[in-house]
Amino acid sequence: MLLSIGTWYAEKLRQSYVLDIELQVDCKDVPEGYIVKDAKNLHITATVKGSGYNILKSYLGKQLSVEVSVAGLKRLQTGGATWAIYVPRRRNNHTYNLPENITLQEVVSDTLYISLLKVKKKLLPIVVDDDITLATQYGLTSKKIIPDSIWVRGTNNIVDTLKCIRTRRIEQKLLNDTMRVDVDLDIPQDIYTDIYGVHVQYNIEPFTEKKITIPIREINVPVGYSVRTFPPSVKATMLLGLSKYEQTEAELFDVVADFNETKIGNKNNLVSVTLENAPNYIQHVKIQPTVVEFLLEKNK
Repeated sequence: MLLSIGTWYAEKLRQSYVLDIELQVDCKDVPEGYIVKDAKNLHITATVKGSGYNILKSYLGKQLSVEVSVAGLKRLQTGGATWAIYVPRRRNNHTYNLPENITLQEVVSDTLYISLLKVKKKLLPIVVDDDITLATQYGLTSKKIIPDSIWVRGTNNIVDTLKCIRTRRIEQKLLNDTMRVDVDLDIPQDIYTDIYGVHVQYNIEPFTEKKITIPIREINVPVGYSVRTFPPSVKATMLLGLSKYEQTEAELFDVVADFNETKIGNKNNLVSVTLENAPNYIQHVKIQPTVVEFLLEKNK
């Protein structure tokens, strides 16, 4: 009985059929400065002829489509948007992507309207929306976004309000190793782009403590005076990744004592020192002392 059923189906698949199918409309030659609105939702219905086997195979394979050149179509101005009229019945003007063994009989659909929107392009940075925590004694040395910016297209009134494109939320807890995440972008409505997701890499490694001595740099010393601070340097304690431990030296930091005219005659002879610059991979820097004594000497 199974053999009979199989033979019957095989015979049916060899027979020729005429039926209506849906074709995806692929728009090409879109004028510069315009995009096709809802391009993925453009379809027409066409009557085709072919064997049952070939038609079934086409349904299981790539979406059947018709290519339409938008540039040469007549346009109408309606409600501020530009509309191109496409007449499917003129089938010889378009390219139908059908398998060799399936032939087009006629286009069933009536006139299809293709909506073109006048747009502007803008390069926007990617901002990662994340909530991550690190395991004890581990630190984030860097976060890399690939790509870190994308081109978007949209109408002027929407594009002009955008400062960045955000990702979907990333939540990870107690990370203790480098991690790479593929995350979708949160594309605003009526904004178009060719990129809908990015890679975010969190570079994580064990952190350790390091102590170094950093000399104090004096600035804004009154004209005609020289200055000495006591002590002449500060002790800095910080957390950093193991890979940066050996290369992190005092020359990478800038600790400043800022003098100005009001310091002349300062009976307390005290000045604050601040950390003005440090490598961006350093975390939780503390300097001691934060106030030092100084001596102003008038030059001879």
